[in-house]
This record gives sequence, C-alpha cells and structure tokens, in this order.
Amino acid sequence: MEAHEVHFYTKDGCECEVDCYGFLEEASNIEVVCEDEEDDFIWTDGNPDTNFPFTSWGQAVRVLSRYYDIVEMSAI
Repeated sequence: MEAHEVHFYTKDGCECEVDCYGFLEEASNIEVVCEDEEDDFIWTDGNPDTNFPFTSWGQAVRVLSRYYDIVEMSAI
C-alpha cells in the first residue's frame, strides 16, 4: 500500500487539508495538484528556502502552500 499522510495549512483564515502520497526522498520530484486544475504542476527544485531537498511532507506543504492552493501532493 502506498504511504499516505495528511497535512494542514492555513490560508486566508481557512484551514486547508493536503493529502500527501508516497515516500518523499532526497531525489523525489513532487506532483502538485491544486484547487484550480490549471495550476497543477511538477515541482523539481527542492526547498527554495534552503536550496536543499525537502526533508518531510510537512515541510513541503508549509513552503509550497505559501504560493499555491494545494489539495494533493505525490512523490514521483
């Protein structure tokens, strides 16, 4: 069974839920599904705050949710 975690972030006063799938590894790219399907994308750049790979789903959600309305992320 594929790994699944749920993380939350607050945006515009609302608590949003993000489903995260797979095992996030140093070389993982992240498929990001947004509220608006036209915003969906593949994230390949690691953590822009540290210039290193994301170390956890929680960290990826905290950082990327500042820029996007995310509903799901998957390690690819």
